[in-house]
Amino acid sequence: MVIFLNKINLNVSAMKKTLLILFLSVNTISFANESYERLNNSDIILSKNGKALEVIFDTKNSSPVFKLIKLGEMLDMDFDYNTNESTLIVNFKDYSPGPYILTVDDEYKSEDVLIYVEEANIRVIDRRVFKKPVYQFKDNKFKIKVYENTTLVDVVIESLHGDVLHNKKYTSVELDKTVFLLSEEVGKCVVNLNYKSKDFTKAIDLL
Repeated sequence: MVIFLNKINLNVSAMKKTLLILFLSVNTISFANESYERLNNSDIILSKNGKALEVIFDTKNSSPVFKLIKLGEMLDMDFDYNTNESTLIVNFKDYSPGPYILTVDDEYKSEDVLIYVEEANIRVIDRRVFKKPVYQFKDNKFKIKVYENTTLVDVVIESLHGDVLHNKKYTSVELDKTVFLLSEEVGKCVVNLNYKSKDFTKAIDLL
């Protein structure tokens, strides 16, 4: 199936989302005296004093990007962490109590770690790993492959001016069989995907 994308003048203000991502401010901190305890079957380690978190990640293909958001608050915060080639250490000692989401983002996957900070310690509530979509290009056509077989994928394609060119839900199998063809009038677009409650955005220029 080939989907032709032409410019459509629609009011899409209702579809616009504001995504708050608090970019990180790096501070050098010392954990020389910390002792870490590995969680069962996990690459996340909690310090024995309960206030620091260590995440071991894979950097064979790219350097991860780290983000931290406190749920329910629209406030900037300093993300106090230390990192080397394979490990991220976050000290929550001076953070106010409440739920936080730590995101470790690399080229092929993204992981969200839901953390609850208490007065005396921190708790890892949940972890979710998302495989990122893969794009294949040829001439003015492209395909999108999503390696999450049990989920529906919301596909919204917009022009650079925000006009909606395509809006449909697909299974991963249906999406794998779909070819998107950009008209010469459009040439450039922004692809917004949502699956497993996670947003992925890709700007495409096929000119």
